[in-house]
Amino acid sequence: FRVFGVDINLRIINKLSQDELPFYEKNLQPLLEKYSKNINFYSDISKISEDLDIVFICVGTPKGRGKSLNLSQINNSLKQIKKKYSKNRKPIHISLRSTIPVGTMSKIKNYFSNQKDSFILSYNPEFLREGNALNDIKNPEVIVVGYENDKVKKIYKTLYKKNIKKIHFVPFKESELIKSTNNAW
Repeated sequence: FRVFGVDINLRIINKLSQDELPFYEKNLQPLLEKYSKNINFYSDISKISEDLDIVFICVGTPKGRGKSLNLSQINNSLKQIKKKYSKNRKPIHISLRSTIPVGTMSKIKNYFSNQKDSFILSYNPEFLREGNALNDIKNPEVIVVGYENDKVKKIYKTLYKKNIKKIHFVPFKESELIKSTNNAW
C-alpha cells in the first residue's frame, strides 16, 4: 500500500517526513517508523499521484460564528481534490471523516454532480478519542458508512476486514445524524 498525507502546516509535514510525531498518540510512533517507506507527506495536493483508490478528508471543523461548524477546511480540500482529479481515468473515492452538520453530504454531492462519474462519495465519521485514537481505530465499537454508490461497500469491507461485522452502511443523512448524536454525549 501507499499512503500520501497532505497538510498545509509545513512544521507538521517536516516532522512527519522525519518520522517524528508532532502530537502525542499512544503507540503510533513505532507504526510511523515501521511503515515510513510507504508513507509520503506533502503540503500540496498537486504533488500526489493520480493513481489513487481513496482520499480521506480528516480536517478540523471548529465552531464558527454562533454554534455552526466552520467547514472551510473541508470546502478547501474538496476544491483541491476536484481540480486535481476531475479528469482522472478512474473514479476517485472521497471519504469524509470530519464532523459535519446534517445535510452536508447532500451539498457535497451537488458540488460534484456535473462530475459524478469521476468521484464516489462516502461519509465514514470518526469516533476517536485523543491519545487513544489508534486503539479506537483497531477496536471500534461501530463503523458507520454513509453512502449512495454500492461500490463504497467493497472498499470499506477491504479497509475494515478485521471488523467487518461492525460496519453499518446507511444513507448519508443517517450517518450524519449518528455522528451528531454521538458528539452530543
